[in-house]
Amino acid sequence: MDTIEIQHIDIQSRQRQDMGDVAPLMESIKELGLIQPIVIEMVSAVVGNSVGSFPRLVAGRRRMYALMQLGHTHVFHGSSCDPTKPGFVFYHEQTELKRQLVEFEEDVRRKNRTWQEEVIGIDRIHKIKWAMSGEADAEWGQKQTGELLGLGAAKVSYTLRLANEILKDREGAIAKAESYTDAIKILLERDEAILVAEQNRRRALFRAQEPAENNTAGLPLFTEQPSAEPTIIQLSNMVFHGDFKTIAETDLPADFVSCALALEAPRTPEAQITFWGQLLRLLKNDSYIIADSYPVGVGWNTARCIVYWNILGLETDERVPFTNNVKQFYVFAKGHPKPFNPSNSSVFSANRDGRWPPASFIEFLLRPISQIGSTILMPCGGPCEAVARIGRYPISFESDEARYVEERESLRKYYESSLTKVEFR
Repeated sequence: MDTIEIQHIDIQSRQRQDMGDVAPLMESIKELGLIQPIVIEMVSAVVGNSVGSFPRLVAGRRRMYALMQLGHTHVFHGSSCDPTKPGFVFYHEQTELKRQLVEFEEDVRRKNRTWQEEVIGIDRIHKIKWAMSGEADAEWGQKQTGELLGLGAAKVSYTLRLANEILKDREGAIAKAESYTDAIKILLERDEAILVAEQNRRRALFRAQEPAENNTAGLPLFTEQPSAEPTIIQLSNMVFHGDFKTIAETDLPADFVSCALALEAPRTPEAQITFWGQLLRLLKNDSYIIADSYPVGVGWNTARCIVYWNILGLETDERVPFTNNVKQFYVFAKGHPKPFNPSNSSVFSANRDGRWPPASFIEFLLRPISQIGSTILMPCGGPCEAVARIGRYPISFESDEARYVEERESLRKYYESSLTKVEFR
């Protein structure tokens, strides 16, 4: 059988009804063809007094849906990477590794599974595809796993971390969590605790290295010994490439961030409603947010203060008598938080530093409303390195790919320069 008509393929009322955003997959098919063929098995059936067979879909429901949206009517046996001839293979033709992949894909999509079973299944699919990509000399990473399963970047990243934790300790707090959301909260609280411990260690080291009054040689009393184990930095959980609205509403749990910094909040009414609604959902109770505009919707409490950035070094605008060199940031709260380190001023003077305010101003904003180890949500992007330098944990969203790469690289260089041993994931 060289070709099969798509409309004759039985999909067995498969679970996945919402295909998610198939636009990237459709673009890939139009440009490169179907890289991974759909998997078919022939099933016997009695029709009248004779026995016949019909094709049944084993794996590839989302790919088949994308093909139909593109107007394809047939799939072709053995075809691969041909935009005009999308391919299929029979289940019995698969290698053992590929059969395991198909089984795990089906298991991930079955009904009534626990969240633990789901994340472990996704992790196995990711690892099998990664192993297979080595044989085919092709690239496979979290992005490709997300596209295969219709998951966002944040969901894949957190899922792989959770699976690793469960496989390491089946009786641990994460494995025993009641829900996926609860497990992520435990993971993030652990990240915060690790960051606080590292900052405290470095602070103690700095104090110990200060010369004592009776140390006439002026030599440090303590020298740091290199750590045997590297510090794990989860860059994939700190900077996300994509739209905040899309990722937040599908992949991020409620009440999991300690503070938010929105340096370029949306201005259109429709975008504002969604934006501020997601922020309210994601922030823990009794948390602050600083933004360059007023929030929309209910649930926000004003902190009764405005922070002014007095921008130095601007050129004179000949069209007006006074150049506007002041930018305002508004402080609001979810619940009734108390400041950690109140400032005696709401005005800060500093030059611009590219697109974002300078690191000194970011520190000025965050020190009163957060503490070392706090998770800082940056839904509009921002200078992640500046946040990390003061001991906070940035979670930033960049829709622009160049800026996304730039922020990841700046974080990587900062951690490499500040930690004795570091491992990035």
